[in-house]
Amino acid sequence: MKLQEKLNQFQQQNRAILAANFYNFETLAGVLKAASDLNEPVILQLSESSIRYLGLKVATAMARAAIDQFKVEAWLHLDHGASIELAKGLFVSRF
Repeated sequence: MKLQEKLNQFQQQNRAILAANFYNFETLAGVLKAASDLNEPVILQLSESSIRYLGLKVATAMARAAIDQFKVEAWLHLDHGASIELAKGLFVSRF
């Protein structure tokens, strides 16, 4: 399901979706374990500084693998990015 569709569904139900930044595998795994335990979707956010630290390909591959491992409905979001090219790079890695 597309994120916008899920947000519309949750809005009708007066619910929210957690959006959490991850900086390394430990924070990513913690967020996804909690989402999995609660059976809730989650928005994973990457900041430009996290992308510089991890690298775009590593960050998106790590997110994709962890989402699969924890079996969570999730979306990847660029948190306060200043570059259209960077946003396009995240979009290429669809989940």
